[in-house]
This record gives sequence, C-alpha cells and structure tokens, in this order.
Amino acid sequence: MHSYAPTAPTAPTPWRYTPRAQPGQPPKPREPEPFLDQVAYFKERYPEGFQDPNWLRDQRGRDASKVLKRHREPALNAAREHAARLPGLLAAGDEARVLRELHELLGATSLVPLKQVRRLEHLVGPAATAVARAWGDLVQSDALELEPFVSALASAGLPASWPLVTAPIALVRPHAAAFVQVRLLQKQAKRLGSQLRLTSLPQSERYRAACELVVGLRGRLRKAGLEAQDLFDVTDFAWATLRPMAQATLDGAHRRRLRRERDGEAA
Repeated sequence: MHSYAPTAPTAPTPWRYTPRAQPGQPPKPREPEPFLDQVAYFKERYPEGFQDPNWLRDQRGRDASKVLKRHREPALNAAREHAARLPGLLAAGDEARVLRELHELLGATSLVPLKQVRRLEHLVGPAATAVARAWGDLVQSDALELEPFVSALASAGLPASWPLVTAPIALVRPHAAAFVQVRLLQKQAKRLGSQLRLTSLPQSERYRAACELVVGLRGRLRKAGLEAQDLFDVTDFAWATLRPMAQATLDGAHRRRLRRERDGEAA
C-alpha cells in the first residue's frame, strides 16, 4: 500500500496582460501606455513623423520663409561652422571672437534664456580666456566632461545652468550630446517608467545619464516608426507631446489609440 502525501497548494499566478504574438513568435514586450499615447498624438499631428513637411518646416526650419529661433537646422549649420573655426581661433589667442560667436550662436536660438546668453558678450580678461578655453576643450573631447566648462562659467559669474551648458555642445554634436531641460526630461523619463535624477548644477555623470535616456528614447521612437534625424528631434518630440498645451490633445489621443486597439483585436 502506497502512502499519499497531499502537495501544498500553489498560489495563483497574478493576471498580466500579454499582447497576442504572431504564430511561432514570442510576444513582444509592450511599451508603457503613456509613451504610446505620445507616439499616437505625434503621429496624428505629423502623419509622416519626423519627415512630415510641417515638422520639417515648423521645427527644423527647412524651406521656411523666415528663420525663427525655434528652427534647428540653421542653428546646427552655424554650430558646425563655429566648431570648424574653433581650433584656429584658440590657436591664435582670439578668445574674444570665440565668445562672440558662442553668444551669437545661442542668441539665435530659443534654447537658453536671453539674459544668460547676453552675459557671455561682456566677459573680458582672464575670465573670458578661461571660458573660451574650457569651451574649446569640451568641443574637442569625446568624453562629455562638463566640469571644466561649468567651473569656468561659475568663476566668471555666469549661471552655469543646464540649458546654458548643454545647448552649445548639443548643437555641435547633435547625434551624441543631448540638450537638457531638466523638468522636461524628468517628465519624459517618468512616462517611460524610469527616473532621471539631475543635480542642480550640470555634472558629467548625470549628463551622461540624460544622454542615455534621450538616445534610448530615439531607439524606441524608431521601433514605433519614427526615425529621428538627431537628438534634437527626440527632445523636441518630448516638448511637442508633453508641453501643457498638448495635454488635452494627448488625452484625446489616448482614447483614440485604445479604440483603435480594441477595433483591431475585434477584427
């Protein structure tokens, strides 16, 4: 006679939603709902994504009848030309022109408050030399070490804000360096189900984390059918979909997206 020992009951497996996979394929991980709403809203507004004529004209400035501060491509072209001249200017000891060009570059954009930009124009003496040299070192290095530039700005009495420090390097290296607006990127990180902790003053380690977030977002946008031209497209996507004016439309995009998904499953 065999003895029977009852097995302990197992806890029920919690229910989780898993998208239906194609036959023979594992299910794909689903993106966070808030991010999917951003994508839906952006595609409704710009059906051809980052190649949409309205996006290219209004945000990038391509074929625009008038150049505006929000247009990225004129600023990127100017930054490329400035970076090409920078080594020669520093070798010639022309730090004053370096700062004048940096002032003109940032002043032609909407990235940095004009009050902060104007203070670059009035730097003279050793403070001007230190800022210009630190800027040149930052441009010519691949390490994205912000501290020397931040320290030079602070020593010159300038507010070393995240926009002032990251805007110029993002313009010079738009595929590797991201422009940082602290609240915007933190809000975007939250919608991706993560966190982004930034220090009050720009700091290299935290900046690299911000760049990783933006580069990762670029990859997720690519998978969603949105091929960004550079990291400015990515941060501008965040601004276009998360600014206060977009909130009501974003809520509507959420409802329409869910309706399309239900209709697709029913079919």
